[in-house]
Order: sequence, then C-alpha cells, then structure tokens
Amino acid sequence: MSEGAAAYEVLMELVRPSAPFVSVVMRTQGLRMAAMDSALDSLEAQTDGDFELAVVAHNAEPCALDAVRELLGRHEGLAGRISLLTVEGGSRSRPLNAGFSHARGEYVLIFDDDDLLRPNWVAGTRAAALENPGRVIYSFVQTQEWDLGEQ
Repeated sequence: MSEGAAAYEVLMELVRPSAPFVSVVMRTQGLRMAAMDSALDSLEAQTDGDFELAVVAHNAEPCALDAVRELLGRHEGLAGRISLLTVEGGSRSRPLNAGFSHARGEYVLIFDDDDLLRPNWVAGTRAAALENPGRVIYSFVQTQEWDLGEQ
C-alpha cells in the first residue's frame, strides 16, 4: 500500500479474475438503503458491463454492514463483480482512497450511494477514453429531486 493510503479490510471479494475496463468506487455508510438500492439498479442497467464495483463502507456500524451485504446480494446482475471493503476514520476522501487502492480497472469512476446513472455511463466513459487515451475523463451531473417515500 502506498504512503498515506487508507487502511481497509476486504469483507467480500469479487470473483472475476481479469481486470475490467472500469472500476467503480461507491462509498456508503449504510444509512440510505433505499437510495443505494436505486443506485445499484442504475449500475446494473449499464449497456456496457465491463466494470467491477468496490463498495467501501465508511465508519459503518455492524448492522449497517449487514444491510449493505444483504442489499448487494439481491443485485444478481452485479454478482461476481463486487468487492465490499470497510474503512474507519478520516474524511470523505478516506473511503475513496481505499477504493482506489483496491481498484483493478484501467479507469476508476466514483459513484455515491445516492447517485443515479444513465444506462450509457460506462459506455460513454469508454467512448471518451478511446478518443482521449491516457487522459483524465470528467463527467457531468444533473440534479433531480426525488422522494424516497416512507423508510
């Protein structure tokens, strides 16, 4: 591990042996399960499936970790591509640094547990990478209000 990298524990390791095009790093505290479920649905719906998902639980209580594990297990379309890491302390950057250290993809994308993705997010990243090899790729976001209903 590089100097200053966050120490983390791997709780669940992905199954796929080959490195994917994209590593997706999702940080969570396991407190927004309905939002996270929708976020995972949007990742599962990608038109380009050449990605792995590193979910990094940050300062998560044991019951929150159990809820995250259970939720990840329900997303069968992501089976074999998920790693679950846990990290304690630090700020919002610590779980990202842990995810970056664990990532195996050619590119790394950040995806929070309350984000929703368009189905071409990974495909658009691939297209941008082909047009601009070896460069940092930025994406845009769009804000939308949504109601989680009763939790």
